[in-house]
Amino acid sequence: MNKKTKVFRKWLIITLCCAIIGFSIPLLTESFRAQEDGTIVIVLDPGHGGSDVGAVNYVDGLYESELNLEIAKACYEELQKYEGVEVYMTHTGIDFGAGTMSLNERVRYAKQVNADILISLHCNDSSSPIANGSEVYVSHSTYRQEYNQDSTQLAICFLQQFRSMGMNIRGVKTRLSNGSRMYYHDDGSVEVGDYYAVIGDTIKAYGIPGILVEHAFVTGDAQRLNTAEKLRQFGISDANAIVQYYGLKKGDGSSSASGNEAIVVTDEEIRAASVVTNAIVSLPLDTANWVEEDLRDIKEAYELLSRAAKTQVDQDAISNVYKQLLDIESRKHPVRITTVEESDLAIDRIDGFVKGLDIPTSSLKGQNAAALLAELQIYVDTNYADVSAVSVDDVTMYITDADGARLDIGQQVTTGCVVYMVRGEAVLDRLDIVLRGDVDGDGKIDSYDQLVLDSYLSATPEAPGEFELSRAQIEACDVNEDGMVSAEDVEALVELIITAG
Repeated sequence: MNKKTKVFRKWLIITLCCAIIGFSIPLLTESFRAQEDGTIVIVLDPGHGGSDVGAVNYVDGLYESELNLEIAKACYEELQKYEGVEVYMTHTGIDFGAGTMSLNERVRYAKQVNADILISLHCNDSSSPIANGSEVYVSHSTYRQEYNQDSTQLAICFLQQFRSMGMNIRGVKTRLSNGSRMYYHDDGSVEVGDYYAVIGDTIKAYGIPGILVEHAFVTGDAQRLNTAEKLRQFGISDANAIVQYYGLKKGDGSSSASGNEAIVVTDEEIRAASVVTNAIVSLPLDTANWVEEDLRDIKEAYELLSRAAKTQVDQDAISNVYKQLLDIESRKHPVRITTVEESDLAIDRIDGFVKGLDIPTSSLKGQNAAALLAELQIYVDTNYADVSAVSVDDVTMYITDADGARLDIGQQVTTGCVVYMVRGEAVLDRLDIVLRGDVDGDGKIDSYDQLVLDSYLSATPEAPGEFELSRAQIEACDVNEDGMVSAEDVEALVELIITAG
């Protein structure tokens, strides 16, 4: 297959899987309705306030409601320099004893001023003290596709600005409610609503797009939030993102902060971090004639989606993809490795992994080669092999380390080890071994694994990180076993480290 054909097919698969938007931002977008005189009406919503202080970093004395308000004020002040825009704030400070401002009040305010968009400004929180970076939430709505597309483009403008400040970019994201917020549409269709009311209720009740900006983490990014000047810079960055998206010009007629040229976003860092970039997530229903490479590309694209986005995928279609891949693997290995009936091990036949090994603790070293081999056996698949013609007497299994050296029966098995099933010199089957949390492949669960995982999560195309991880090591990064590698895995790894200690 020539390179041009391969590139085209790859593009087609990505389009079919995720309908990923062509991230192009024109000089002056008409997206989101403007007023009849062309004025853009923007409502800035400083999240929380009053008795609701939001996320708190007690060590550094950082209260999210105060941070959000200072950022919003700076953004408001900066936008006053531009023509063609009216800016409102849902509040300019709420006394602690006066309660707080409800989400419904914030949404209704946006309607009262006939807003074109509601932008809710926040700082993030996590149980992990090292979680850091910027992310923006947009609507998932499949019914109002333009809300997702346009909001995503605006969100990317925010992330571009934050990246220029040196922030870790966590991407454009969506989050579905648990069913408490539903969208009942005029055409009779129903879909699960957005989790955040400032996104979901503005759409459901008033048809106004909303986005929620998480600038930084109050703990993991404390050094970026601990002075008035740093907060002002976030506010100016917010304003610059809005200016960039709407193509605004200053009142003196000078160019906008980001220049007047058309901007085409090809930033792989942002694109890769954006777990959902379009609400239309579909898979081709007829995959019967797709070759293995196509099917694996579809599977990989699906697995990169957030859990929220996966709920929008035709599950019959994705099941068909997995079934065909499993069938392909079964045909490749009619005589293959499987587990004995009472084993707790799990074999991922499609990706070629052995999982479920005992996690080493202070009192348990994990599993050695002999213990692991005792849980594995040879399996002859009668669907693809004639049992009478297959002899397993001369078939053997053994385990090697990551460098290919055979393990003695008493040696500990670690991430990156490989179990082989051979007949003479012929390899009939092989599986990579994954020990959950053993990211560095040394067979222990400790702080060095956390260091490697942090490096992997913060890696970008421009700065790929100091550690080069194998397939098995990347799989070991999925500590919480949800199918993705994210900041949540750091939290799960910390729990494992505590347990192992």
